[in-house]
Amino acid sequence: MNRETADGSDKAGYDYLFDNISEGFAVCEALRDPSGQLVDYIILEINPALQRMLGVGPEAVGTKLSDSGNVSKPWLELCDGVLRSGSPATFEFHNRQTERWHDIRIARLTGNRMAQFFHDITERKNAEERQKRLFEEINHRVKNNLTMVSSVLRLQARDAEPVAREQLMKAVGRVQSISEIYRSLYGEGQSGALNFGTYLEELCRSLAASLVDDPGRLALRAAAASEDVPVDIAISLGMDVNELVTNAVKYAYPPPARGVISVRFRAQPECVLEVGDSGAGLPENAEASSGLGMTLVTSLVQQAGGHLYVHRQPGVTYTVRFASNPENDSR
Repeated sequence: MNRETADGSDKAGYDYLFDNISEGFAVCEALRDPSGQLVDYIILEINPALQRMLGVGPEAVGTKLSDSGNVSKPWLELCDGVLRSGSPATFEFHNRQTERWHDIRIARLTGNRMAQFFHDITERKNAEERQKRLFEEINHRVKNNLTMVSSVLRLQARDAEPVAREQLMKAVGRVQSISEIYRSLYGEGQSGALNFGTYLEELCRSLAASLVDDPGRLALRAAAASEDVPVDIAISLGMDVNELVTNAVKYAYPPPARGVISVRFRAQPECVLEVGDSGAGLPENAEASSGLGMTLVTSLVQQAGGHLYVHRQPGVTYTVRFASNPENDSR
């Protein structure tokens, strides 16, 4: 039956859309208690698409939300907010009865009536869940493989000549810094960024356990701010920390000297990473960027979009500065 406007004009176009659009659509009228609080609503219109989505028939017209047993206080508060403010609201809803996901948009029609639009997003949600499980599986496998590589390198280092042993243990540290990234990601369930402060503290604990033979003589201390950093940036900076801490452990405090190696990270007004000590420092004629390790550090800092600074007194401190949002750094 064709609906008519107040002036009696035909609304065949409205009827056609109402009956044939793939989106679910309903018009509902608010029911309020004497204090004016929204406590229920009645369905005035519900199109065939929404009937199929909800598993109901045309008899749903004239029924109340409470008749379905799905009354939810947060849901009613959201509807009430739309009716009072006139601002539409959108959210995702999982229908446990049909096991379908819907993207629902609510819009005010009059002071007491609202339109509800339902779009089935079940396939998208299922795809997202599959992608999440795949990411977790890949992450888990990569983490295990990195652990295996690190173990093999350690075994090879045991029987190697001193020079080769040193290089193999440096390689262990580089693999370990990447492994910590994957461990953090797997633990936090993230894919694009991670809390660099938490990661840095974990990395320093791991480095101290593997590099410092006498904790009473040499200490590695980390002080890090909580800040999310893109994964590729975190990997570069983590490997920088590995190289700089390894060098400091080896050269800053020759036995029996005692000292502290500090790793600090702050995020405001820009991100600043510092690795420093108050030990022997660099020889007067030494280049701060010489050697394979420091060449790697310089390259990784540039890759992270940062700038490396070297302060020689007292000891030596390496400072990396980059924008709080490295991807938007235009310097």
